[in-house]
Amino acid sequence: MTEDDLADPSAGDDHWVTYLLGTLLAFECTILVVSLIWL
Repeated sequence: MTEDDLADPSAGDDHWVTYLLGTLLAFECTILVVSLIWL
């Protein structure tokens, strides 16, 4: 029960953190590709 209780809020936080990291990663990849093309 305790594990489930802790997993619920953790999963919610993890989801938004994962979404943010995914967005930043995609943004970084785009900048890297643009830089390579420009160079």
